[in-house]
Amino acid sequence: MTLFVDIQEFARIACLDGRLYGVITRCDTCEIFLNECARNHLLNALQSNQAIVEKLLGYNLTEKYHQEIQDWDGTSLIQTNWPGVEKISVKQIFEDIPGYGPFPISPYIQENLNLIDSGFGFCIAEVDQTLVQNPAHIIIRNDEGTVIETQAVNGYPRRDGGNWQIALGNQSIAPACAETLHAQSCKYMILDVTDHDCGDDSVLTPVYPGTDTPIPQAKPSEDIGGGLRRFWFAPWVLVDSGFYEEEVNLILGEFYKLLPEISFKCVSEVEALPTVYAVSGTNCTTNFSEISDISTDKTKFDLMNSRYGILQMQIKNTSFCQDNKAPFKIEFYYKTNPNSFDLTEYLELIKEAIAYLTAAELPNEVCGCKMETGFIATAQKAYTEIRINPVTGESIVNLEHGNLYGQLVFSEKIARVPVFQKRKTI
Repeated sequence: MTLFVDIQEFARIACLDGRLYGVITRCDTCEIFLNECARNHLLNALQSNQAIVEKLLGYNLTEKYHQEIQDWDGTSLIQTNWPGVEKISVKQIFEDIPGYGPFPISPYIQENLNLIDSGFGFCIAEVDQTLVQNPAHIIIRNDEGTVIETQAVNGYPRRDGGNWQIALGNQSIAPACAETLHAQSCKYMILDVTDHDCGDDSVLTPVYPGTDTPIPQAKPSEDIGGGLRRFWFAPWVLVDSGFYEEEVNLILGEFYKLLPEISFKCVSEVEALPTVYAVSGTNCTTNFSEISDISTDKTKFDLMNSRYGILQMQIKNTSFCQDNKAPFKIEFYYKTNPNSFDLTEYLELIKEAIAYLTAAELPNEVCGCKMETGFIATAQKAYTEIRINPVTGESIVNLEHGNLYGQLVFSEKIARVPVFQKRKTI
């Protein structure tokens, strides 16, 4: 399931950054720390709440591939369970790329920095501005991982062409300028790999080693020339699973707790033809044992209306039995896309609604997480009391989604989003 609000997006909305993953970086904005128990509940809640919202709104919030089986009488149009159909007879697969990767990834966003003697008793390090937007977001280390202090002196840091020039601490020119230094970003890690053409309707996708689970990307990948493609990741999504239960302190240089390498797969969209099955107990007497004959060149499947998901299925060989008792079951595949609906102005609204509802439902006490301030704590505050009638046992205050602030915000925000009305007849 592709999440409309994944853990990384929740961290952005809740202002948690790497702390949500148990990772401490220099870019931290709060002191809240979520352990593995809370993160597991968070992921489950994001999945279930997206399903709830999609059911309420009547459409998918992300691109999705569906597989359905419906009854069919041989002549009538078919309406998909989900609207906004972009393509029919397609499904998604993950394919290994023989001889391609896995690729080692460095904790440093830029290695072997260019060093310049300032002439005033301190050294200057140059950092590429295309890699680092804010010089306050980096830590400079030597080959042993020792932190080299930086300073604001004589107008440094400053821009010079496409670089940041950063003054290193009050050290003698040697050995500071003689060392090999690297820049660690608190926001990003990058991986440059030889680009691979996965073919049409297929995307080169980073995955956690040994799985088909895509790694969330902090930015879209980009062609950087020379046959190379650059991938951007937040460091906290690259924690090795063996350290999920531990705090990961990247300020202290605990890089061994991060994945040492990343795998890639081609995520492809491939043809998936419909299959027609005969239903026993009808007036049809034709032998349908050779189902494969029906599912290939003897069928025609057309998308008649994308928004409503209206399909037309035809069996070319007219000798096949047609019975008004729906003698067939048809299994088919299709892809939905929320772009079929004008949701641009509602996207952030929906994201915030899901985030608030999810935060309100997190079992902090069960997981041993005490939160008194912040997004999650606010979402879990009661905004009204729910009293129980001692006679009937019913709630005196009837609330659709509960009595917590996060549930109230969810209810108010989601009520402003357009709902898809499915056609009753076709």
